[in-house]
Amino acid sequence: MKRVAVVFLAAVAFMATFLAYVNAASACYFGLYEPEVPQSLRK
Repeated sequence: MKRVAVVFLAAVAFMATFLAYVNAASACYFGLYEPEVPQSLRK
C-alpha cells in the first residue's frame, strides 16, 4: 500500500511540474509579440 502511495504522489508531482512548464512556455510566446507604441504615448 505504501508503494502505491509513493507512485501516486510521484505521478501527481510529475503532472504538476509538466503543467507548470507548459504554462510557462506558452506565456513566452505572448512575450514575442510587442505592438508598436502609439506616438502619443512615446516620450
